[in-house]
Amino acid sequence: MPRSRCRERRAQNRLRAGLDYEISTGCENAKGKAFDDFQSFLTSSLTELETSYASPMLAHMVRDSKMYAKLDVERRQRLLQNVSAALPAVLRAPLSASSSTAPAAPAGQKPKVWSPPTSTTPEPSAPSLVLQRMGASASPTLNTSKPRETETAAKPAAAKPAAAKPPAVSRDSSEFPTIIVFDLETTGLSKEKSRIIELAAQSLHDPASSFSTLINPGRFTIPAAITSLTGITNSMVSASNVPSFAMAAEQLEAFIDQARQSRPGAPILLVAHNARQFDAAFIQHEYRRLGRELPSSWRFCDTLPLARALLRPDGLTKFNMDVLREHFKISIEGEETQMHRAGTDAGVLAQILNKMLDHPKAKGDELAQLEKYSFSLGDPGAGSLKRATAEAKTASERSSSSYAGGAPGWGGGGTVNLSDGGEADAGGGWSAVDEMENEEKIELSGGSNVSSNDTPLRGNQKPFWAAEDPINGILPETVDFQKLAEVAAKIDTSELRLDIERWKETPIEELKGKVPNSTMKALKSEGITSIEAVLRNCPRKYQEYSAWNKNHAMGTQVVLTGTVRSMQIRDFLRGRTFPNTVLVEVDVGADKLAPTEDDPWGANKPRCKVKVWEYISKDMRETMPIGARVNVRGTLGPGDRNCQFSIDGGRVVPIPEDSPIMTSDSSEIVATYAKRGSMNNVQWHRAMDASMDIFMEKLAADLMEVSMGRDNPLLAELGLLSHASAVKNIHKPVDVEAVAQARERLAFEELVLLQVALLQERSRLQALPVSETTEGVCIVGTALTDELRSELPFALTRSQESSLEEILSDMAGPAPMLRLLQGDVGCGKTVVAAMALLAAVGAGHQGAFMAPTEVLATQHHRVLTDLLSQMGDPPKVALLTGSTKTAERAQILEELNAGKIGIIVGTHALIHEKVVFNSLGISVVDEQHRFGVEQRAALLSKGKLPPHMLTMSATPIPRTLAMTKFGEMALSVIDEKPAGRLPIITTVCSADDHSVAYDAMCEEVARGGQAYVILRLVNESGSSRMSEVKGAEEEYARLVSEYPNVRFGLLHGQLGADEKAAALEKFSSGETQALVATSVVEVGVDVPNASVIIIEDADGFGLAALHQLRGRVGRGERQSKCFLLHSPGVGENAELKEDRTRDRLRVLEQSNNGFRIAESDLQLRGAGELFGTKQSGQQVNLFHASMSTDLYLLEAARKAAAEMISRASVQREPLPAPISVALETRPALILDNAVVSGGQAVATN
Repeated sequence: MPRSRCRERRAQNRLRAGLDYEISTGCENAKGKAFDDFQSFLTSSLTELETSYASPMLAHMVRDSKMYAKLDVERRQRLLQNVSAALPAVLRAPLSASSSTAPAAPAGQKPKVWSPPTSTTPEPSAPSLVLQRMGASASPTLNTSKPRETETAAKPAAAKPAAAKPPAVSRDSSEFPTIIVFDLETTGLSKEKSRIIELAAQSLHDPASSFSTLINPGRFTIPAAITSLTGITNSMVSASNVPSFAMAAEQLEAFIDQARQSRPGAPILLVAHNARQFDAAFIQHEYRRLGRELPSSWRFCDTLPLARALLRPDGLTKFNMDVLREHFKISIEGEETQMHRAGTDAGVLAQILNKMLDHPKAKGDELAQLEKYSFSLGDPGAGSLKRATAEAKTASERSSSSYAGGAPGWGGGGTVNLSDGGEADAGGGWSAVDEMENEEKIELSGGSNVSSNDTPLRGNQKPFWAAEDPINGILPETVDFQKLAEVAAKIDTSELRLDIERWKETPIEELKGKVPNSTMKALKSEGITSIEAVLRNCPRKYQEYSAWNKNHAMGTQVVLTGTVRSMQIRDFLRGRTFPNTVLVEVDVGADKLAPTEDDPWGANKPRCKVKVWEYISKDMRETMPIGARVNVRGTLGPGDRNCQFSIDGGRVVPIPEDSPIMTSDSSEIVATYAKRGSMNNVQWHRAMDASMDIFMEKLAADLMEVSMGRDNPLLAELGLLSHASAVKNIHKPVDVEAVAQARERLAFEELVLLQVALLQERSRLQALPVSETTEGVCIVGTALTDELRSELPFALTRSQESSLEEILSDMAGPAPMLRLLQGDVGCGKTVVAAMALLAAVGAGHQGAFMAPTEVLATQHHRVLTDLLSQMGDPPKVALLTGSTKTAERAQILEELNAGKIGIIVGTHALIHEKVVFNSLGISVVDEQHRFGVEQRAALLSKGKLPPHMLTMSATPIPRTLAMTKFGEMALSVIDEKPAGRLPIITTVCSADDHSVAYDAMCEEVARGGQAYVILRLVNESGSSRMSEVKGAEEEYARLVSEYPNVRFGLLHGQLGADEKAAALEKFSSGETQALVATSVVEVGVDVPNASVIIIEDADGFGLAALHQLRGRVGRGERQSKCFLLHSPGVGENAELKEDRTRDRLRVLEQSNNGFRIAESDLQLRGAGELFGTKQSGQQVNLFHASMSTDLYLLEAARKAAAEMISRASVQREPLPAPISVALETRPALILDNAVVSGGQAVATN
């Protein structure tokens, strides 16, 4: 061997040993014998290799190594791992001219690149580009060009000639990925509330190489349905030799590394059936629960959409593993082998994948097929020097910024100083919010007695308003849910489930002879036709009466039993001044009457005078003769010479002679029914007593157990009463707690029906007009999304990542996505939407982005263009609005129809009949509440197949209201702002402190900043109620006169369109320094230089509107401030009114988190006032449930409803009979196109 080659080999071995040592010591940049630090050693070693090998990667590696000391430990480790993984490919490169005569790379062939960071060197477009480049590096995120010309035949070629299709890559080639087929078994479908219990993997190239292990899920138990499906029991996973997921993850990584070494240089591809929506997402969540991210070299592929694309045209309609196994005639060897165990499923899937790659449509193009359905998870740009440099710059700017006291982190973290000098606390409307948030964290951590394996890190905990939607993974039904539904159908064989006749309501005629005819007539006059309808009329209120004893104070509501001794009846007169009186001898225990030293003859029974103000009929007198035992309820009053005490407003009811005496520590709860037509309280009680007996006799079973399944774990988790007990206790409770428990159960049933109605509408909207041989818009690949993420100079927040994964997961299904993305102002919704749009474009489709105004559409177009310009070959982004010129509009429409425009941004102009898409894949609607249902439907109709729909809202909505008002949509929440964003300092100013706000405005303007001054009215009002409210016109004139050194502008809704546009343009360009405006600037105005906002008469705005207005500032690098000016209280209790106003506004002082503010506002004011006094739209008609307190019931009901609807779809059966009958017979829970008083029609609980 030549001496030069020996030196090279030693250098390689020394570099490998150095990498291993540095990684093992924690990447501390250790000092060596010959080098000052590890960075010097790494740079020297790579430079030495660069002189010997003609690999362009080495130049990038040398460049990155020079930044090693400036990186944090995590990025150092990722850099070294990538260097170690890429070395085999580097060393296989041709030797350089100085050290070898090996031939150069073929002409025209671009070299592979090293990452991080991603190279911007253009590369040939080819379907296998992503996976081919993965072979050169451990990073799977090296997609720096966009292979759109070859991804779909439907999209026409660009103006430049498309690259020639590369030759097919053999499966034995090192460029073909090393495929690891894997499978999971879990305790359920929810990533947040379930755990992995088995994990298995198998190499496709070497079937003998496999890995399988059970996993101990900690405190999580295995439901009966899972045990029935898999055969895995709690005792199996709790054995001492079963590892935790942390240990199993290490074993899996070791298995994958072994597979990588068996085929050096080949990329790794992890393949699973339904990987996008289940397996890969589950593994990622488990890694994050451990405080880790998935290895950057892992890339996933989903065989489910691949099977649909290849086999649906052949006539196959189901694509689960069992069906595919039968289709390909794959047998399972061994009697002990069981399907739906991870090891068996992984082995079967490996055979299925081989069969599909041999399919005529895939043969010879296997790599392109795999890439089309491959995706990455996590952040492709993590660890890049571009990202590290940007973050270091941001950190430096933050550390050098100076503002008083160090403003708290976004979301109200840290100590917040209030306007009165005190510190913020969590009082007022926050106490209930904090309680719910703490319960959510306890549920996630499993309580205090949980091992570290089960306790998620604090960074992974979500507040309750940001938790995943309960319907994720269920509706539309996924393959994994289908397996559970089929098992549940076998376990739950109740004959009552689909028997409509057994659940039909009992006719009201059954009450004949059991209640007076007058009551029957009154019931029918009120439209009550069934026994169940009678029982649904629940009490208006309850009164607790304590059993009388001598220690009660006057005025106490008491109940007693006794014997009638006399009765004085007065003639009935309206407005009577003298009541009827009944003298009652009170029952007391024998021990109370026993002789004592003071009273050797024994005590007499006490007597009370009962004052009855109601008319006592002849029939009532006959039932209460002298000596009859009665029950008395009323208010305790003083006695007279004939009695020891009195009962005022008393109700006297006869009772049997053998009725027990009430003990002194007991109580009685009495229901009172609201008068309804001619049905008064007494008649309702009679009807209830008779109806209750009939109902209990005819009730076949518990309706929720039948509908959800007797063994459904959700019922056990909730721990609710049975339906029969709830009905009994709501009308005849034994104590106050019984009323609360009954209301809870009935509220759950009410919410289940509500969610079933909403989710049925969701299913209708997602119904696909496809035949058995066509496929919906299924988008799995993330090549373009990964490219953009790898080029971004910032990392997405955890909320953005979670929302993006939920969106991409929905887009991978055959049914169109229907999702609402909520996020605060400035939280980064547009970036997430851009990723979704890119995923659609990368799959050969187009994306539409519709905004309500031209200003907002233009802003989105600019942001998207700037964002995508970082890509090597970005898709074309066009803008179409009402003001687009005719010639430009014609060109846009032509290019859109031809498929040359990838993304189009516009206003209502997008739904014009002349707008025709080549292949619309996704529609994004911003500020969706400002569009009607018809307008959104018109945009969706532009697709040849229903496109995916992503709606966005910048108005944080409390979680309970979001799940009802927009219940047909799945919910995603972004509740964090990007790192480095300075929080807005908010100050509440009383009437004496208004000058403080304007002084701050002048100071900021003098430093080059800009400001808003917001007013409620255009002109001052002459009405007495609004006399103190300032108008924008008058305030503008005053400010111009008082502050001559500030250039003011004016903007309000009564200006013409041209005047408004001119005012905005002057303010955006800096020509005007302060803008006096009304709330028209609440949405769509983005001026990063504006850093002060003054809101006059802030007490007249809702908290949500104030938060939206506050979001106009804080968009740039300046420290922003918001001043809430309120006026002194007037009229009666002026001081109290001012204190209440200040307390409400303090919520904004305490937090910048819009979701926390919305939840607090819900607790303070209730659902009825949150959206104003009148609101057109969907009315939710509830009686038992409360939008303020029943979040846990609503989420459980939403999950239960999704399971029922999906199971009915999977089994091709109707909804459970109890649910179907209830939806038909009960009053409508959802009233469309209604005017809602208070935003919601909710009865007082």
